[in-house]
Amino acid sequence: MRKLSQNDHIDLYRHLALCVVGGFFGCYAVLVHGGIMGNAQTVNLLELLLDALRGDLYAVSLHLGALVLYVAGTMLTVFLPHWLGWDMHHVPPPA
Repeated sequence: MRKLSQNDHIDLYRHLALCVVGGFFGCYAVLVHGGIMGNAQTVNLLELLLDALRGDLYAVSLHLGALVLYVAGTMLTVFLPHWLGWDMHHVPPPA
């Protein structure tokens, strides 16, 4: 099979490019949305700890609420098809 690139380090460059893009989007979400990220609980938990150490109860409750919603949404993706008897292996993807 012929290689698409003659560069032996192409995987490293792809990895670094994706790290830069992911870091940009993460920084954008934290700066624009006030520290609440709907899809990445790592930053939310760090912010929760920092707010708890500062004694900011409003921010702690906000981060706990985001954590509860994230966990509930994740659990519903598993339990809802089970409770309703849906076989997710035969559900067609949206067109």
